[in-house]
Amino acid sequence: MNRCMLVLATLLLCPAMPVLALTPLPTPELKGLEPETITTIETARTRVRQLEAQQAPDSQRAAAWGELGMFYHAHRQLDAALPCYANASELDPESVRWPYYQGLIHAVRGDTARAIAAFRQALEPEPDHAPTRLRLARLLLAQGDIETATRHFRALIDHPGFRAAALAGLGEAALRSGRYREAVERLQAALEQDPQATALHYPLGQALRTLGDHHRAREHFARYSDTEPAFPDPLRADLDDYVSGEGARLRRAMQAIRERDFRTAAAELGAVLEKQPGNVNLRVSLARSLYLTGERQQAEEHLAAALQREPDHPLANYLLGVLRLAEGRLQDALHHFKRTLAREPEHAGAHHHLGDVLFLSGDYTAAETHYGRASALVPADATARYMRIIAAWQAGEHWAALRSHIDAARRRFPEQPLFQYLAARLLAAAPDGGVRNGRAAVNLAKGLEGRIPPPEYAATLAMAYAAAGDFERAQALQQQAIDAAADWGRFDVAARMQMALENYRQGRASRQPFNLAEPIFQPPPVDVVQVFRDYPSDAPY
Repeated sequence: MNRCMLVLATLLLCPAMPVLALTPLPTPELKGLEPETITTIETARTRVRQLEAQQAPDSQRAAAWGELGMFYHAHRQLDAALPCYANASELDPESVRWPYYQGLIHAVRGDTARAIAAFRQALEPEPDHAPTRLRLARLLLAQGDIETATRHFRALIDHPGFRAAALAGLGEAALRSGRYREAVERLQAALEQDPQATALHYPLGQALRTLGDHHRAREHFARYSDTEPAFPDPLRADLDDYVSGEGARLRRAMQAIRERDFRTAAAELGAVLEKQPGNVNLRVSLARSLYLTGERQQAEEHLAAALQREPDHPLANYLLGVLRLAEGRLQDALHHFKRTLAREPEHAGAHHHLGDVLFLSGDYTAAETHYGRASALVPADATARYMRIIAAWQAGEHWAALRSHIDAARRRFPEQPLFQYLAARLLAAAPDGGVRNGRAAVNLAKGLEGRIPPPEYAATLAMAYAAAGDFERAQALQQQAIDAAADWGRFDVAARMQMALENYRQGRASRQPFNLAEPIFQPPPVDVVQVFRDYPSDAPY
């Protein structure tokens, strides 16, 4: 068989990738909607068209179809929303979101069979999705499938935020099954959990009336209204954001932030803040975007305004603390970081930078505590781990304990040269002879070549050779370190290194592994831009 025939045979034998059959793009009339909303929906339509034309990855197409469906859904264009959700679900069958929204639409239209089918589909990728289970159970109960509904309600009884709704469902199931005393018990328990669930008064009144307690039954009938037990439903809440122009602006702002288009983000957030001047979280997000566009004075003004409304706001205090730390205003920074931690004791960033403030203020014991807390909260924070070791040294930690801390950090961060640098210097110059080991220090120092600046590399290797008794090599390397520091314009460093060279010439090894005068043993300058850009916010608006 020649090569062409082999390729042809291979193609014939291999099944083709299935082509998903999607419903055509719905384009309903948008009359009566706000111009801003119409523009937003048309933009979403255009994005769907573009991604389909490009045959973009399924995940991108699913997100675009789904978002268009949410715009339609939020603005009561339900016939248009359904095919969008169906396409999104076809492209992303592992998402609970899209069939869940289909179920909501079918349920509100009274199409119970389709709603049940949609909610069951939503549970396939995520069987424990509590809002879906609850809505499905209610529909099954309404259809008379008491056994299956009861199973779902029982599964939700201990789910956070769902106890009242689950008890209510079990109570109504008991009522339909003729277990009236159980119904009363369950429904009363549900009302204790959620006194605002006034819809439960009617079935409770029915159960009491059947049991002959007509007086209490009348009391409950009189208190009836249509408020069902509340339960957390983030997917449904997401739809609410698509209703108003403000919600659309906030989504655009968040997308702009993800794309690092901070000018657009600031414009969108500012427009919403004009309508929501009391929204402190939103004001803080605007301050961050303004800072990242260079409008630093405005950013500070918004942070100050946020703290006027909410003096203990943790993120506003943290960001102002970072600004004050960068300016060297340590007492002001201390104040803001402490306010942050008073509200959020587990705020890793505040612990880290409070450690910086305390270190620079000379309180090394307290600095070590906060660096340790920061590294415990964020184990990947190598800088906090490094500065904790330096603070412990300054606080008087024993040399053997310091070696243990450094060795543990090297195991955790094998790619970080600074911990190997600390280990090499400690083994070379620790005053404790039980810790000092010149030969081991030489081996560690050699491994730092090309990984730390040349002056520090040569000086550390010189220190190690001196510890090992090879003062000739130590002198040559120390001279290299001095020359390198001078070449880099670091004349103060070169001057300090000259003293070590004189000691090596006299056959004296160093007994000072670390020197606080060297910048490498000080907290690194705070990167304000990185903090404002990347520090997470649980509630950006």
